[in-house]
Amino acid sequence: MHRIALIAALLGSGSCLAQGPDAGGLTVKMGGPAIAIQSTGTPRQIIKRPEVQTHLHLSVRQRALLDEATGASGGTAISINLNNTGPAPANEAEIGKQIGEQIQKQLEAQDAVLRKILTEAQWQRLSQLWLQWRGPMALDDASVARQAGLEDAQRTAVSRAVAAYQRIRSEVFAAMSQQDHQSNPDGSAVRVMVRMDMSELDKPLSPACKRLTAARKEAEAAILAALTPSQRSAWSGMQGDPFIFKAEKQALRF
Repeated sequence: MHRIALIAALLGSGSCLAQGPDAGGLTVKMGGPAIAIQSTGTPRQIIKRPEVQTHLHLSVRQRALLDEATGASGGTAISINLNNTGPAPANEAEIGKQIGEQIQKQLEAQDAVLRKILTEAQWQRLSQLWLQWRGPMALDDASVARQAGLEDAQRTAVSRAVAAYQRIRSEVFAAMSQQDHQSNPDGSAVRVMVRMDMSELDKPLSPACKRLTAARKEAEAAILAALTPSQRSAWSGMQGDPFIFKAEKQALRF
């Protein structure tokens, strides 16, 4: 059995899983090809933003409970265990899938705690803000696509656009990733710490930022072009009243 334990340090609500308008993700290098890890993320990732808390009219008590549940900084530590019982280690795609599934499960469990702190109205509005934060690439989620009334062919077009963006995003993130890993003498277990230096994405004229900005715009345009007028109207309605997020580091939006 080949067992890999991955601990990803996710720093604050704008971590590499938290940020993007797209289905979030992480890229890991383990001494070989880059492994793309996809997770759609959850509304928890924007709840610590001051403008969001003010908009939701959170009480002092609710803010205190949020700090207890998420830590004052909003940081998250996620531990992942990967198991492969085959004769050879799982390939990169399988590793990415396993990690993504476990990350999403843990994030959703944390959101269950968050939902108990908020009123139903606050949770519903937070969910709308989460769609606005993610943008049209949220339509790659089955539940979101279903609510917007997308047909199978349209969902395929959306997935194709998101996949094209994610490929570019994975390449950019992989170039910014750093890792530290330790393994047992027999190679049966590996502990990997992955961190990313996102500072290049905060520089609008940097190659990384320009490349991701262009890729994001292209993907979002392709997704919206695949929708009918009524579907675009439904998508707009799902997001509720427009909300302006406080200008912050550009890296948080990829």
